[in-house]
Amino acid sequence: MTSCSVIMSKVYGVNNIKAFSQEDYDQSIAQMDSAMFPFKDIVANQQQYELSRHLGIDSSWVKDFSQPVQILYFLKGELVSFHANCYAPGGASQLNWNYEKRFETEMPISAKSLDGIHLSLVQYSKIYSDIEDGELVVLVFWTRMFEKIAFDAIEVAQNHLKQFHSVDNCRLYLINSDHFFASLSAD
Repeated sequence: MTSCSVIMSKVYGVNNIKAFSQEDYDQSIAQMDSAMFPFKDIVANQQQYELSRHLGIDSSWVKDFSQPVQILYFLKGELVSFHANCYAPGGASQLNWNYEKRFETEMPISAKSLDGIHLSLVQYSKIYSDIEDGELVVLVFWTRMFEKIAFDAIEVAQNHLKQFHSVDNCRLYLINSDHFFASLSAD
């Protein structure tokens, strides 16, 4: 069973966030271990996240890009591996991001087939100006709404990068989407 359904989100311990809190965000960032693998943090405003949700070519990708926690690997500017909370089975507070040993190879095995999708890092850098190109760029979208699951995903990405890639040829961006998810609870 996966966490893609709205019903399952309640089981996975959703933190209801009503507004973006700089203080809470700063506390979350302070808890993340940048010494494990350095990262650049970005706070997405509601419009930016909305734009990035619609980069997909069909409605299934919009659904995937709308997931609260996502890990995207770009090699030489092209999406080569995609992971989202809905493709990681697990229990009430922890998902198995390494399901089917996806993160045990130099390039993680994508949780969803990328056939027919041609998504480039340039599309994201037009939305988020802090994103710079590199040999390997990893974007992790996260929210305090799913903080435990998000922290696990970030740790998986950091561990993977530390094991298989050097700081010199990789950039890791943590993109917080609290503004967007807070707007949903306001409706």
